[in-house]
Amino acid sequence: MTEMNSETTAAFIGIVLAQFVVNVVTLLQNRKVAFHVKEAKAEAEKAATKTDEAAVKIETVRTDLIESNATVSATAAKQDEKLDRIHQLVNGEMSRQKEKTAIALRKVASVTGNPEDIKEAEAAEQTYMEHRAKLQQSGEDLRK
Repeated sequence: MTEMNSETTAAFIGIVLAQFVVNVVTLLQNRKVAFHVKEAKAEAEKAATKTDEAAVKIETVRTDLIESNATVSATAAKQDEKLDRIHQLVNGEMSRQKEKTAIALRKVASVTGNPEDIKEAEAAEQTYMEHRAKLQQSGEDLRK
């Protein structure tokens, strides 16, 4: 083997030192990258946790809305039934009142024989018949 002269030795040591510096710099950069990767991973895990918590809250709200809608629908249905019964009761009472009015005015007209009384009796009878016709068209039970 040939002997190394001082210039060659210095060059060799320079190359080794340069490689060492490159290795140290690369190691430091890798550690820095690894640190940032760990930070990013921790942030991602926090975000995933918050997303899971939000999903649970959203599901709770959705469930509450479904239950609330069911309650509102049931209440509305009961109110509709009640209003329908009230409407039928009012219509039935109105029908009976119109009938009584027509009968009373007919009796007055038959006693007085007054043409105005007869017109009033006929108008009351007509109003009563129109009301009954509307009830029949709507399908309401006229016997109530």
